[in-house]
Amino acid sequence: MTVRNGFVLSVIFCMGVFISPLYSRAQAEETNANKQPYISPAPSFEMVRVEPSEKPKWILETPQNANFIYFTGMAEAGIETEAREAAFRYCLSQVAGLYGNLVREDISERSVWSKDSEKTITDMVIFDENISSYIDTVVSGVEAAAYYTEEYYNSNTNRKLFKVWILCRIARKKAEQNIADFAKNISEPYINLLVKHDTANSALLMYGNILASLEQKPLHRTVAYYDSPGGRVNLYNYIDIQLNTLASGITFAGIPSLRVPKNCTLKTNITIDSPFESSGVIDCVIGIYGADTASPLESRKVAASDIFSLELPNLRLNTGSYTVRLELLLTEISPFIRRNPTISFSLEVTPVTAFVVIDILGDNDGIGEAEKNTLVQALQRGIKNSGVPVSLSMEAGEPDGSGFTITLALRKQPPVLPLKSPLTICDVTLAFSWNGSVRESETKQFSEINAVGAVREARKFIEGNEIFFDNVKRTLEQ
Repeated sequence: MTVRNGFVLSVIFCMGVFISPLYSRAQAEETNANKQPYISPAPSFEMVRVEPSEKPKWILETPQNANFIYFTGMAEAGIETEAREAAFRYCLSQVAGLYGNLVREDISERSVWSKDSEKTITDMVIFDENISSYIDTVVSGVEAAAYYTEEYYNSNTNRKLFKVWILCRIARKKAEQNIADFAKNISEPYINLLVKHDTANSALLMYGNILASLEQKPLHRTVAYYDSPGGRVNLYNYIDIQLNTLASGITFAGIPSLRVPKNCTLKTNITIDSPFESSGVIDCVIGIYGADTASPLESRKVAASDIFSLELPNLRLNTGSYTVRLELLLTEISPFIRRNPTISFSLEVTPVTAFVVIDILGDNDGIGEAEKNTLVQALQRGIKNSGVPVSLSMEAGEPDGSGFTITLALRKQPPVLPLKSPLTICDVTLAFSWNGSVRESETKQFSEINAVGAVREARKFIEGNEIFFDNVKRTLEQ
């Protein structure tokens, strides 16, 4: 058979795969006259006539021709016309086999569900086609080219037996065109589902739905094609490549290592890059792993988008080093996606830090570095003596989520008679905050003639706020 392109040959091969089980029931329903191979009649039958006089060669070998495709069939019956009709039906079954298993397949409407549009998309080939209309249109071009008949007679029973061979043919161009139309009719409804989408999420869903639909019909998976810029390709393979190429293009932007105080909120922005302007909303699972643990110590599921906030409040982690792993759940959109994008970054959980913020008001000239350092050291010793399990920083700054702040406001006040030396005035404020909310606050102002007196008063202020620091300890030890 001369094939105009390689696709026609692949279709014919596909038909052979599916037609065998399809026609087993139909052949079983035929009379014994329609069975192959040829069985010689019993000796009691004698041949009384052949027509034509010589057995044609096409009985043993089906002719090959550039313009026609030939089929042969044989049947036997007690009436010659019945034998001819049975042989012709056998040829028609071969022609139908060439065109595929639509002859016996009940084709019904199938639907796939689109999560984005929440609408039903009607897909799949032909709706409500039946065997009679299909045979009428497909095999109408089959014609009988020749017959060979053998007539037998049994004198004992006065019975006749006719064995009829038939040579049928169909125009090759018509057959090839029908096969091409058959593949085209299967392919077009799937291809029509390939529409432009605004988000990577919806595009992945579209590709996944098409693959799922093709999976439901193995014949469609084999036959459906797509005319790509590089030539005609199998549609299933093409969609599978498009789906996983898109999925592999969705990635996380880099995330630097993070440090958070113990029992504080882990918060940072995460960026997702994709071939589309928008990735859409995709579920993301976040796991926090210890140094020697295969399972996450904590796991959360969040809705991810192009830029989303990773916020994990009240981490119940001891101080130390951890790994945070993010996995974008593309396989929940379609099981045909082979890999989920992932990223990991380091997390260091540190003790809660109390910040000593030194704010000097007024004229700085009268406040020396020695006075400032003396006050700060006095406060450090006082807090440590209170038993609060925190480390102190002498650098100015803001509390990071949770902890407490000590603010010193120092200024020199000119001497007031009868005093000859300036006064050192100190405002001390203790403020304890938890998860961004102030829980406790204490403030005192005192003044002394010299810095030594200010230090003494600062110590007394710390020691006098025992309840304040007890509350801090209980909270930090939770």
